[in-house]
Amino acid sequence: MTKLSFQIFGGTNCGTRLSALYFIDPIQERLKEKGLSITLKECVFKVYALNKPTWKTELLGRQWINSFEHHVFPIIGHLSISQISK
Repeated sequence: MTKLSFQIFGGTNCGTRLSALYFIDPIQERLKEKGLSITLKECVFKVYALNKPTWKTELLGRQWINSFEHHVFPIIGHLSISQISK
């Protein structure tokens, strides 16, 4: 990204204008900021807890969470949700 002078846009209150210039969605940025405090691991355990009652057996739920514990958490489990991109 190229840095531009704030004077071009008429002052220092031009965050929205710069965001529009760089095609940054302010709503997505706010959501990203909210996700800074929660890690992927915490998020997965929340999803697990929410979906636990819907699985037919406890084994299915255990297999689902075990796959994350063995394959995903060691690599990116510590990252915050906002650090993980598409």
